Amino acid sequence: MCDCGDCGCCPGSNGSGSGLCDCCVDPMQYVLEQLIGRVVRIGTTDTSSGTYPSATILDVNDYIITIRQGANTIALPICLVVGVQNAQVQNVLLLPPPLSNEGECDCCERPLRELFDGITTADVDALGQAFNNLSNTQILETGEGIVKLRDNNAFIALSLCKVASVQNFS
Repeated sequence: MCDCGDCGCCPGSNGSGSGLCDCCVDPMQYVLEQLIGRVVRIGTTDTSSGTYPSATILDVNDYIITIRQGANTIALPICLVVGVQNAQVQNVLLLPPPLSNEGECDCCERPLRELFDGITTADVDALGQAFNNLSNTQILETGEGIVKLRDNNAFIALSLCKVASVQNFS
C-alpha cells in the first residue's frame, strides 16, 4: 500500500500536505493502469487547471500518471487525481474492500463506500472542477477507495477520498 511517509504529496491529518497517502491512492493507480493507452478525461484537485478533457494515458508508475494532452506531456501525482472518465471505466476491475480499516480509511473511505453500496442514484460533488455537480448519477459499483458512476452515458471512476458531498440519494 502507498506509504509515502512524510513525502508531502498527500494531505496530512492537519492539512499540511505531509503524511501518509490516503487510502484511495493505490485503488486509483489500479484503475488508471487498466486505462493505459486510452483517451480519458482526468480531474485533479487543482481548481484552476486540474481538468484534462482529452488526455491519453501514457504511463502509470510509482504513484505518478503521465498523460499527453495535445502536444504537452504532463506528469500528475495520483494522490491528487479526483477521477477518470472513459467508456472503458464500466469494465475496469476495482480492488475489493479491505477486511479491516484503520485511521482515515475507517473514518472517511469506509463509511462513504458503505453509503454508496446502499444507494442507486445520487447527486455527487467532488473536489476540483472536473467532477463537481454530477446530477442524478447511477451508482454502478464500489471497491476499495473507488466508486464507479454512470452520469448520462459517461462512465466515471471517482476517488472516494475526493467526494465532497452526496445529495438527493435513493
